[in-house]
Amino acid sequence: MTLRSYPGYMLIGSSKPSLTTRPVSVTAFLDGNARMIEPPVMRGHDQFERASQNRPLDYHVTGQRREFSQGVVEGAGFLAGSGAIAALGAAVGAQFGPEAGICVGLFAVPPAFIGARRLQSAFTSKDFQPGPPADPSVLSERFSNSLEKARSGNPEGPQVAYISGHGSHKELAHFKPQQLGAILNQNPVDLTVLDACNTAQLEVLSKLGAGAGDVVCSSHPVPAGGFPIESLFDSPDKLGQSTYSESKGSTAHLSLVDNKKLVDKLMPSLDELAKQLKKGLDSGTKKQIHRALTKSRNPDLFGARAGLRPFLQNLGKEDLSAPCKEALDASLNSLKEAVPQDTGWAVTFRVDGKENEALPPAWNGLFEELGYRWKPFF
Repeated sequence: MTLRSYPGYMLIGSSKPSLTTRPVSVTAFLDGNARMIEPPVMRGHDQFERASQNRPLDYHVTGQRREFSQGVVEGAGFLAGSGAIAALGAAVGAQFGPEAGICVGLFAVPPAFIGARRLQSAFTSKDFQPGPPADPSVLSERFSNSLEKARSGNPEGPQVAYISGHGSHKELAHFKPQQLGAILNQNPVDLTVLDACNTAQLEVLSKLGAGAGDVVCSSHPVPAGGFPIESLFDSPDKLGQSTYSESKGSTAHLSLVDNKKLVDKLMPSLDELAKQLKKGLDSGTKKQIHRALTKSRNPDLFGARAGLRPFLQNLGKEDLSAPCKEALDASLNSLKEAVPQDTGWAVTFRVDGKENEALPPAWNGLFEELGYRWKPFF
């Protein structure tokens, strides 16, 4: 009988895992319709395939992409338009001087770049054929079906949801966060990996809910290369920690979030803190909140977000009432439990009250009453 070994596993003959260890099941949604980052997103399909050749990995990849003919036609069209603009620039330069020609010719650069990207996308990972771009209900069905297939095929193994595409407080790979939350509530996983920009936000994580399990996410943009798929999911017993550790070099700031604790502990703690702060708004607390926000960092340089940990820490330097201090300490402890690992930012929140309907009512009401549109600088 032949023994075959993989990192962390011992397989016998038929390549089936031993009774004590089950392979990790990863269900990936790759948004091949994510403008300007389609190629690196879709290459995730090939990375999963290579990863499965080095160790037991049960992977299911779905998503969306443009049809090959559409990509080629659109790419050729943009390149033709770019060529026409360049020709116009040459004519203008001959008539009115090289400076004028260069100014016109610069307008040929964007369509040329878009055209080249569309052509590149058409020829990238041609084996990845999840279906054409569709409305959210169809995409939800594709992702849900893949999650169900992964669970039924490996019911005892760890389950991972991997989502790759554009990210913000409004959208993740063409899903609204609440849509993803509904999918994960019906198909709970042990780990969710958000290979997308700006997802370590209370406004996002609160909508994903407890079904997301541990969440690896970034409060900053994730470069187009994404996370190192081929080196992930090699430690079934420590999925979240190992994925976080292997992915830290992929983005400026990364967080590992226990989303169940975020929902069950952190959000109620913030709600109680907000209730106590609201009681003192007319007697100086409003100024204390403003100073704490002013001193807190903004990951966007200018915008409505602020780091939750620095805000709470700066608030703790103010002369708060005893009930406020007690609620603040509880919030800081809950944040520490909900975000056991991070590279400096933990999670952020918005001060403008947008996209925060999943957050506790008192927290929402506090910032609605304060009326901020962006994080204050002074």
